[in-house]
Parts: sequence; structure tokens; C-alpha cells
Amino acid sequence: MIKYIVLFALSFSAFAEDQIVRKLKEENILLEKQIQKNKDYIQARENLKSNFKFNPNAVVTSKVKRKKERETKSDISNLYLGLDSFSWGDGINDDAPTLGYEMGKNNWSLIFSYGRLGLSGYPAEGIETIVNVLKGAIQYNISMFSDRFIFTPYVGYNIYNVNSPDAGNVDNQYQAQGEIDLIQRIQDETGITPGVAMSFNMTKKWILNFRGDFQKTAGLHLGYRL
Repeated sequence: MIKYIVLFALSFSAFAEDQIVRKLKEENILLEKQIQKNKDYIQARENLKSNFKFNPNAVVTSKVKRKKERETKSDISNLYLGLDSFSWGDGINDDAPTLGYEMGKNNWSLIFSYGRLGLSGYPAEGIETIVNVLKGAIQYNISMFSDRFIFTPYVGYNIYNVNSPDAGNVDNQYQAQGEIDLIQRIQDETGITPGVAMSFNMTKKWILNFRGDFQKTAGLHLGYRL
């Protein structure tokens, strides 16, 4: 009986020892996995640091590049071609082909244009009148919607040079004076006038521009960046 008790005790001891060894192996495997995870984390962190290492030269180069881009963007040099519409009444409702040039820096710009308005039957039937239109304006350009649109209030000066050699060449004194007064009416439009313009940047080079002033003139122009 004692023999069997001893054998049972020895068997149970061997079983318990096997369980302890297996448990220690499992814990050792888990520990090794945790150590490997820590090593991988440390290596990943070192790689991240090396990839984002501060480079003063790169920062300086980036700042210089952005500065050059802003300077290039701020230069304004546009050529315009379009039509100016005149609605002054008394038979003056016509369009004039117009050529303009805009130059400037940052938000400020100057624009100059020339147009030629031909009036048939003004100031009387059978009389041809030519109006040379010179315009100049100082503008402030406000970018909107990521530079897609540009809103531009401006103050301009318009000059109207009228050529109508047959006006007033009639025997009737009152009719002659009336024709001369109508010609003078156009001349009197010369002067300072405020206005607003709206531009749409169709592409990097092409612009669609609409403008109008307080002299009841409006224009639609196609612009090209030089």
C-alpha cells in the first residue's frame, strides 16, 4: 500500500513540474514577444525622427521660394480687348472697340484704354461724328473665392475728343446752335468718374472683365496676362 502511495506522489510531482515548466515557457514566449514589440516601436520612432529631422537650409529655401511666388503673383501686367457701351441718350447708344493695358503691384493697379466711337446721324441726319475715348483709372483689386474672382473699385478720368466737322454747318442759326450744343454735350462728359469692375480668371492667362462707371458707360473685355 505504501508502495502505491509513493508511486502516486512521484507521478503527481512529475505532473506538477511539467505544468510549471510549460507555464514558464508560455510566459517566456509572451515576454519575448513584448520585448520584440518594444524594439519595433523604438525602431519606428527612430525612423520617424530621422524622416522629420529639422533642416534649417530646407526651411530657408522654402521661404525664399514662397517669397518669389508671391512677388511673381503680385506683378500685374494685362492686355485687354473688348467693347465699351455708351448710353447717354439723345441718340448716343452705341459701342466702341476698346484696347486697354493694366499694370500694377500687389492690390493696386493703373489701367489705360483707348476706344473709338462712331456715331452715324449725330447730331443730325447725314452727319458722321467720331468720338475718341481715352480712359485712365487707379484701381484696388480685391481677390475673392481663391482668386477666381476679383472685385475692383476704381476712380478714373475719361477724356472725350469729338470730331464732327459737319456739325453746325447749316443756314438755320437755331439748328446750327443745337447741333453744336449736342457735340459740346459729349465734350462735357470729360472728367473724373468712380466705377467698379469684376474680373473672372478663366485660366492662368485669360481674364473676362466687366466694368461700369457713373457716366453710364459699361465695358466687356477679354484680357490676357503678359
